[in-house]
Amino acid sequence: MAYLLWLFTGIFGGHRWYLGKRWSALAMSVGGVYFALPTATFLYGKEPIHAIYTDILFEFLNRPQ
Repeated sequence: MAYLLWLFTGIFGGHRWYLGKRWSALAMSVGGVYFALPTATFLYGKEPIHAIYTDILFEFLNRPQ
C-alpha cells in the first residue's frame, strides 16, 4: 500500500503519513506544496513565480484576526 501512495502522492509524502512518520511526512508535505504550486503556475504561464509567493504572503499577513 505504501508503494501505491508513494507512486501517486510521493511529492506530498502520502506514503510517509501512512507509515506513521509524522515529521518527515510534514516536511515532505510542506516542501511538496512549496515546490508544486509555483512550478505548476510557471508551467501554465498564469503569472510569475515570485508573484505567487508575494500574494500568498500578503494574504497571510493581512487576514482578519
